[in-house]
Amino acid sequence: TGLQNQRLWVRVPRRLPASSRSDSKRAAVSRITRFVQEAWQELKKVTWPTPEQARNLTILVLAVSAAVGLYITFFDYIFDRIALVLNVR
Repeated sequence: TGLQNQRLWVRVPRRLPASSRSDSKRAAVSRITRFVQEAWQELKKVTWPTPEQARNLTILVLAVSAAVGLYITFFDYIFDRIALVLNVR
């Protein structure tokens, strides 16, 4: 290239032959295919929750989230009132 002609010591890698590029594409597709197959095999081993378990756990998560929200709201209100009394605001 032009930079090499100016002796700036820039090296441009040679292009791979066409067969090597197609081989690397095939290898990449092969790796992706193997990954998907192995992932599917692992998903078959999973013990999935029953609909009842999923419902109960969802209710539990919602209840705990609501409790934490109320807890934070309560203490935010208390600290806000304390700040008003102390004129910190």
